[in-house]
Amino acid sequence: MKPKIRFAFSLIFSALLIAPPAPAYEFPLSSTAIREAYFLGKASASKKAEFFEKYTHHLPLPKSGPYVAWISVATPFACVVERVARMPLNYYAQEAEQDFLGKPGCFHVRLEIDLTPTYPEPKGGTALPSDFWRDFKIHLRQRAEIPARSVQGRPIYNEHALLGFTGATILLDYDVKRIDPAAPATIEVDTPDGQHVETTFDLAKLR
Repeated sequence: MKPKIRFAFSLIFSALLIAPPAPAYEFPLSSTAIREAYFLGKASASKKAEFFEKYTHHLPLPKSGPYVAWISVATPFACVVERVARMPLNYYAQEAEQDFLGKPGCFHVRLEIDLTPTYPEPKGGTALPSDFWRDFKIHLRQRAEIPARSVQGRPIYNEHALLGFTGATILLDYDVKRIDPAAPATIEVDTPDGQHVETTFDLAKLR
């Protein structure tokens, strides 16, 4: 190998050795992580969308039945980004640090269920209640199933829809201390018509 080429390879290898590791899932959050989450929460809509895209899986439309359109997770870092994004303009990084440093973090799972021409059944029968989402069974599994601390849902209203709503969003809250940041997290959804939908998030690749 020529001396110049050998020297170039040496520089690249040295750079790899001293390069800081890529940010990963962190809990509890450090002051530095909270500030990074703060500035992401205050960033442009496009930058926030790019960040959250990694936390959301869009699922294929089934041939029939209800449509589990997407499933997302929110790590402690992502939860801070979300909270800051909803704060007023005069909310500052120092306040975020006071609000989140040393406080219990969160881990959430969200999903959207959309009605389709085949769900509910188009031929008469009992009208679908607005809390129809309660008939969907949702599980979070790592090495074993982790139970949710709470499950909340709300319909997606549309005045032009036959039922007044077109679907629902569901939020599940988990004890963050029970989440293993190094293990994949699989979310499974069992629908009332017998479908089984699942997707897996590699938490080690998320903040």
